[in-house]
Amino acid sequence: MRCLLALLLLISPLPALAQTALVRSGDHAEFTRLTLPLPDGAGFTLTEDRGQATLGFTGPLEAIDLSRVYDRIGRNRLSDITVEEGPTLQLSLACGCPIETTLAASNLLIIDTLDGPALPDNAPDVAENDLDAAPPASPETAFEAPPQAGQIAARPAPILLRGQVLSLGLPNLDPLRPALPVPRAVAREASAPADAPPAEPGVPPTPQPATAPALTPGPEDRPAQAEDRNTDMSQVPAADLAADVTLPPVPLPARTPRPQAEELVSVIPGVTTLSPAEAQLTRELEQSLLAAIGNAATEGLLTPGAGANPLSEEQRQISEAHSDGTHPDPGLAATPSTFQSDEPDGSGRVVLSGNPCALNMPPLVEVERPDFVTELTEKRARLSGEFDRDDVSAYHDLAHFYLIYGFGPEAGSVLASVQQPPREAAEMGSVARILEYGHDPEQSPFTGRMTCDTDVALWAALAPSRIPPGSDFDGDAIKRALLAMPNTLKAIVGPLLAERFFDAREEDFARDMLRIVDRNVPGLSERQALAAAKLASKDSPPDPDAFHDIIAKNSDVSPEALLHFTNAALDHDQSVDAETIGLLGSYRTQYRETPMAAQFARAEILAHSASGNFPAGFELYDSESANLMPEVREEVVDTLARDLASHGTAPVFTRLYFSHATEIAEKSGGEAMNAVARRLLNLGLPEVAEKVLAAGADGEIGRARRLLRARAALDMNLPRRAEAELSGLEGEDVAALRAEAHLATADYAEAEALFTKAGQAERAATAAWMARNWDSLRSDEEATRARLADVVASHAAQPIEIPLIGPPTLAASREALSQSGETRGALRDLLSTLQVDTALGQ
Repeated sequence: MRCLLALLLLISPLPALAQTALVRSGDHAEFTRLTLPLPDGAGFTLTEDRGQATLGFTGPLEAIDLSRVYDRIGRNRLSDITVEEGPTLQLSLACGCPIETTLAASNLLIIDTLDGPALPDNAPDVAENDLDAAPPASPETAFEAPPQAGQIAARPAPILLRGQVLSLGLPNLDPLRPALPVPRAVAREASAPADAPPAEPGVPPTPQPATAPALTPGPEDRPAQAEDRNTDMSQVPAADLAADVTLPPVPLPARTPRPQAEELVSVIPGVTTLSPAEAQLTRELEQSLLAAIGNAATEGLLTPGAGANPLSEEQRQISEAHSDGTHPDPGLAATPSTFQSDEPDGSGRVVLSGNPCALNMPPLVEVERPDFVTELTEKRARLSGEFDRDDVSAYHDLAHFYLIYGFGPEAGSVLASVQQPPREAAEMGSVARILEYGHDPEQSPFTGRMTCDTDVALWAALAPSRIPPGSDFDGDAIKRALLAMPNTLKAIVGPLLAERFFDAREEDFARDMLRIVDRNVPGLSERQALAAAKLASKDSPPDPDAFHDIIAKNSDVSPEALLHFTNAALDHDQSVDAETIGLLGSYRTQYRETPMAAQFARAEILAHSASGNFPAGFELYDSESANLMPEVREEVVDTLARDLASHGTAPVFTRLYFSHATEIAEKSGGEAMNAVARRLLNLGLPEVAEKVLAAGADGEIGRARRLLRARAALDMNLPRRAEAELSGLEGEDVAALRAEAHLATADYAEAEALFTKAGQAERAATAAWMARNWDSLRSDEEATRARLADVVASHAAQPIEIPLIGPPTLAASREALSQSGETRGALRDLLSTLQVDTALGQ
């Protein structure tokens, strides 16, 4: 029995595993379009030759269906389409038409055959060789005998434009005396000679030369025709009448080759020729209009006319044989001549009319609803309809139900299960992500619509991660939308709005959001408490007591509260205690698989830096840098370098800087690098500082860098280089450095003047002392130094005259002894002010 069943299974027809792609088509004014859905992993190549184009395919595509390719297009651009082995799509062109290929969403291959010039004579001109372009029929041959077997019937003449007269190629018949065709039996009798013997039975008649009937008879032929028309038809056998009486083919108007038609149309008055730019614009407008009409039809904005043929249920189902599983349901898709937007959220679609502030999704408002469990059970039961097919509307209702109760991830999962109307799905998906993440991390359809006077303004305020301060928004519309929400959703959205507007420095409006929630939602949620704590701190440092209770409850809001408390404290130059830093590390480990892990790592590193624990901060950065965004890495390294240069001890600074010198140089800002160079100069490392300061900078940072380079040059005993670095700069700090450069070159007088200009009196006095400018030192604030300068200056003004020959006089000796005692006293007083370290003192 089992063998019999196996045999039956082997010989029974199995469904084909090969994937067959159906080619659809559409004709437009400027191009002919073919569409071909490609399965995942399939590729294509295009090869063009004169009059021919070949599309080759690779991948899982096994067969191509051309059964419907000529349903909507003619042969004026594509004269023939065939499928070769491979499979390969062979396109026979009726002109020198260029071909454009585009791979749209869901692997939909779009092939556009544009208008082009006529094919050259040496190329296979399909349009001229085709039967449709046969030579025009003359009046003498318009009505010929029916074609015999194996012969090709003559085709009608094309439509010709002669000046402004339109000729359809029909014979010139006399409307009053038309020459009707005569049955062949009668024609044979009429055309036989009068003296011809009658045909004997069983003997075939003698063939007579055939003469073509004159379609435009002259006057001499009309009596004979009248006689033919008066022939007694009753004498003709019925069989002959039935077999022989046939109407000649009516010559219908045939098409004119496009180049000839364009040339003829160009001479018609009033017909203008479009430039290439105008033709391209016309084509784009046509495509946009068709896309907009298709979208409006799929979204129920258009009503079909009385003559429209609705699709049957079988036509609405996706064919399992011709679908790769990525195409939307035909009931929601556009016609073959229009295509969906490449943007999955529908943002690239064209809106012909309507309110741009209108909400496309069902509103999230408070209505009387049954029990949550009961309603959820009913909605889930309706997901699958007859034959276990998905009910799109049921999925839509279930996603809306989840949004009403604030379940963002669940609503997003339902929306991703089946194809939904694009505009509604885009808005509902954005709301689901807002409820899950607090903002929409993807491109949101609500972006830039905060000034709308509808519910859109509320979701537009929540879509971005932050609202720039000073942004315009419709506060009344946001309040109305929040008041209309059910309490379950209001408890989530209200605090989010309060936080968002608090960060945008709209504190009063943020308090209004909290008041609405407090008034309508019983109890105080953790989210409300966090928003209230943020509003209470405002621009001041955060209150540890207000945040401690929220953090200690270890709720869903606790991580966010901890992050806000830490960042706010760091922004106000406060240090973070060790317990908070340890809690940051615990949450970082707990949320290591989520995006919040990077936020905790950043806060923990900066907290270590603010508290002076630089080795821990650099160690944590080394282990977590791969998980941080580039801009966050730059911020963290810049802060670490600046704090290390400002507050780190000499051993810690030296060890950490030289182990991270490359990364600090790449990621730190100009201010931090200046601080590092200043610390290196203080440590007596001018050569290393000079390398740090090698890069240029602009503004105040660039000016400070030039001063540091000048200082480094002075420390390396290069006063001329220092002068060059200070060229073009002004200020007291510049004057002080220039004075030091002059001191290094023993130009004490200029150094004294520059120190005085810089406001450094002590250093100016030192330069004056070295320059022996006693007159300047007499007004020195230091009394002992001023006394000594006065003594020296007075002695210099009244020198003692000592004779050149012989001993000095008693008066001169007495005067020299007096000046000597006065000088010793001044020097004794000056030396008493100086602290001199001696070996015994040490």
